[in-house]
Amino acid sequence: MAAPWLTSSKSINLSGQTARTHPLCPATGFVPAPLQGSLSFPPSKLYAALAKTTMLSSANMTLTSALLHSDQVLIEALVDDLGSDFLFTSDMAHLGSDMRKALMGRIGAALCHLYLDQLGYAWLDYANQYIATALPLADFVYDGANIGSRGLALAEAKGSMTTAASAQAAKTKADKAYNRQVSNHLGQMTSAGRIEYGCAIASAILPANAWSAGQTSCFFHVTETVPSVPAGSGPGGGPLAGSNSGGAGGDDDGADDLSTVSCRIALRNYRAVFRLINAPYLAGFLDALLAGIPYDAKFEQRFGRLSGPSDRAQWVVGEPHGHPMSLWYENANRLSMGGYRFALHERSFTAIKDLITDCSRDRGLLEETVRLPNLSRPERFADERDREERLVPTPFFDAPLGDGLAAVKCDAASYSDEENFRWPG
Repeated sequence: MAAPWLTSSKSINLSGQTARTHPLCPATGFVPAPLQGSLSFPPSKLYAALAKTTMLSSANMTLTSALLHSDQVLIEALVDDLGSDFLFTSDMAHLGSDMRKALMGRIGAALCHLYLDQLGYAWLDYANQYIATALPLADFVYDGANIGSRGLALAEAKGSMTTAASAQAAKTKADKAYNRQVSNHLGQMTSAGRIEYGCAIASAILPANAWSAGQTSCFFHVTETVPSVPAGSGPGGGPLAGSNSGGAGGDDDGADDLSTVSCRIALRNYRAVFRLINAPYLAGFLDALLAGIPYDAKFEQRFGRLSGPSDRAQWVVGEPHGHPMSLWYENANRLSMGGYRFALHERSFTAIKDLITDCSRDRGLLEETVRLPNLSRPERFADERDREERLVPTPFFDAPLGDGLAAVKCDAASYSDEENFRWPG
């Protein structure tokens, strides 16, 4: 075994699926994204998923930045860099049980997000922002998958490390979480749309002393809502209303990479992204915009571009200079992996900046749905060359998450007035 984890991509195979039907969900026309048999990720992509699920919090940057940095350092130090197994070294035993449990919970959330992002669910938020209930509730609500109709996905993440980890243990944990935290909320109407689909995703990892070569190190189980009627066939055997056959209200344009998403979920998602890419003024502006309160202060949020050696991709980062929390934003932006920092893909940046401008003029748009680039769907680029130039991993960067967030290896940014966001505009 060898640490730190700096280079190797890890792969986790799906160890099982539990299919659950529901009398109300999904509604006719909703087609859940197809199940994926495996999940692969380099360290930078796991860190991006971990960072986004952490930065959704409304907690102060001093706390979220410190928490995020400590998680990155621990994962880097404890994950075995050799091979493709997602395996932790024996040093994990030196962490106290409470710390180990908390770390596994946050890793479970990141793996859940990577899996759903792979399905096309690019934008997420905490479920308790949309569902008020005294019942146990799942962690996240998602939107934006290529599902053929509008509707939200509810997801609960579970992560654990134990010598008893197995495919059956992961199944038991996922099934229990689905029954307890997901199924009771299916069909509920929220301010962002109706909950049409739910899942509980459990990862169960063996510690180093219980694992041997050739054995599975991480068990991954998905318990999910499935249609009671096979996708693509209605009562008469024809296409379901709103499916990718061209029905109204869905992502029926197979020639682009856009997804329909609740504007409110998208802006809450990008609030977390802006906190990660050093854009504190715009993150604060989104807080006020989403809360429906006036934003009186004038500001100019500066942005710069990072370019790779071949200029194949463009990435955008913010400048926190002058902000009272600038040091904490810088700490969150720079990964412990040398030279890596969080950045936003140019297509996503342009789209979300335009959307924020529109919403600042008309807050009624917050309750609407919008169309935004979904970069977890590279096959939907009409131009194959464009897809390759933007999304194929190179030594300079790893493929972004669906919302455009990525951990990018680069040293400097060039700033331009054309990229800045000013308020009032």
